[in-house]
Amino acid sequence: MTHSADDIRFLTFNDSSIFPEIMEQYPDVKAFPTIPPMDIQYAHGPLWYSSPGNRSSDLKDGILLPHSDKLDDLPERLDWFEVPLATNLYAGTIPSLLHINGDKSPLDDWWSSMWYHPYGRALVRRFIRSTQTRQAARAAAAGGQTWWDMRGGRGGVWTDSGTWMSWGEVCKKTEAEVFQDGKGKWGKEEGSRKVTNSFGMVVIADEDEDE
Repeated sequence: MTHSADDIRFLTFNDSSIFPEIMEQYPDVKAFPTIPPMDIQYAHGPLWYSSPGNRSSDLKDGILLPHSDKLDDLPERLDWFEVPLATNLYAGTIPSLLHINGDKSPLDDWWSSMWYHPYGRALVRRFIRSTQTRQAARAAAAGGQTWWDMRGGRGGVWTDSGTWMSWGEVCKKTEAEVFQDGKGKWGKEEGSRKVTNSFGMVVIADEDEDE
């Protein structure tokens, strides 16, 4: 996409008011898409696969991130017509992956336009508190091979030295840039607390240390 970044617009297909503006800005586009492709129309909704997560708010249950109505709330129903989708106006397609060589400046605007961006913090929190039961059951029903990391861990990475690092450790102090939601520091959105991960390591201290 080195020379075609300008061909991309984020379209919310249930908002017809955007089409006159697009027609004016792109007069050489003869027939731009006004509805998503059929495969997207018949796909499960954007948040269908999001984990409900463990809804416990009691730290005694060993939950890394206790449930919060304010932080974990997601729309009950959401379909693909209601979210912005990156659309190539000339090709009439919605790419599943966007990659840019050369000038990366469009990425600054694109990141906040991604359909999942408004729900980023809730999606990560829910995933961390979820289990693999649902995925495992679906994989078993479908057949084939699925590889599982028996060491466990959700929402983080294993280092080459065998140390688990949580999302909060790997991405510390990037909340404002990643989520852009004004809800504060990861794990401290509703007050300071000391939290350890399932391996006994402190991942959220009572007070942040200056670096």
